[in-house]
Amino acid sequence: DVWLSTQWLDICPRGEARFVGNGLTYPNDLAKTSYWTATALTITGNQLANPLDGSITASKLLETTANSEHKVVQNVTSFFPSQQYTITAYVRPNGRNNVQLVVYDGDTTYSAFYDVSAGTVGTVVNATGTSITLQPNGFYVCQLNFTASSAATSSGTYTLKLSTNGSTVSYTGDATKGVYVWGCLVQQITNVPVSDLLIPWEIGRAHV
Repeated sequence: DVWLSTQWLDICPRGEARFVGNGLTYPNDLAKTSYWTATALTITGNQLANPLDGSITASKLLETTANSEHKVVQNVTSFFPSQQYTITAYVRPNGRNNVQLVVYDGDTTYSAFYDVSAGTVGTVVNATGTSITLQPNGFYVCQLNFTASSAATSSGTYTLKLSTNGSTVSYTGDATKGVYVWGCLVQQITNVPVSDLLIPWEIGRAHV
C-alpha cells in the first residue's frame, strides 16, 4: 500500500525503508562517515521513529559550538546534463527550526530554505519548484526540483545545512540544538535509467 501511494519506497522483511532510484548511499543513517561528511555537527544514527514505517532509523543531528556552517554532505556521481531531478529530506526540529537543502550538479548550485516548524519555504535559488509537507511523527518532507545544467558532471554534492533563521548558515552553534533527519534522496525524474527502477537487497544505496 505504501509503495502504491508514494512510488518512493518498499519495505523489506526486516521493516527497513528503501528508496527507488536514490543517488545517495545510506539515506537514513547520516552517521555513516564513509559516505557522509559532517561539519560542526554531532550525528547519531537510529534515534527516532521515522515517518513512513515507524522503525527507529532517523538520525539525530546536534550542532557543535564551532563558529561555522553546521552541515552534512554526500558526494553524488549520478547527475546527467539537462535532466530533471528531485532532492528530498525528511526533517523534524529539535531546537533548530530551519534547514537549507543544497545540491551542486558539478556546474550549478540549487538551494532552498525550509522552516520545519511552521511548514514554509524560504529563499529559493535556481530551483524549478519546492514543497514542504507535514508527515507523521512531527517530520516535514522538504523537496527541491531542478533541471541539471547542460554542463553538469558526475562530480556533485548533496548538502543539508542547519540555520538559525532561514537565512544564516554560519554561526556559533549550540550543542543542545539540532534536527532529526531521515530519507535523504536524489532522484532523477526524466530519462530514468532502468537500474533506478530496482530496489537492491544488499547493503548499498537503498539501505538505511
